[in-house]
Amino acid sequence: MKKVAFISVLALVVCLVVAPAFASDAKKNEHEMNVSFVSCDAKAMTMTFKMDDGQSKTAPMMEKVAKSCPTMKAGTMVTLTCKDNDKGEHEAVSDMKTAMAAKEKPMH
Repeated sequence: MKKVAFISVLALVVCLVVAPAFASDAKKNEHEMNVSFVSCDAKAMTMTFKMDDGQSKTAPMMEKVAKSCPTMKAGTMVTLTCKDNDKGEHEAVSDMKTAMAAKEKPMH
C-alpha cells in the first residue's frame, strides 16, 4: 500500500513540474496587438483592422472571434490575440477583447 501511495505522489509531483513547461510552449506562439477594429467577414472568416501606424491589415480569424465580430463597431479599440506558426508567421486571430474589457480589473 505504501508503494502505491508513493508512486501516486511521485506522479503528481512530476505532473506539477512538467505542466507549466507545456503551457508556456503554447503561449510562445501567441502575441497581442492593440488595434482599431475596421470590419469583419464572417463567411470568409477574415477581419480587417488598423494598426497604430495607420496601415490596414486583413487577417484570418478563428470561429470564436467570428461569433463576436458582428456586434463590434468600426473604430472600436480592441486587443487581438494572434496565433503564430513555428516560424513566427501570423496564422489567425484567436481572441478579441475591447480595450476597455482588457483594462478592467476584478474588484475585491
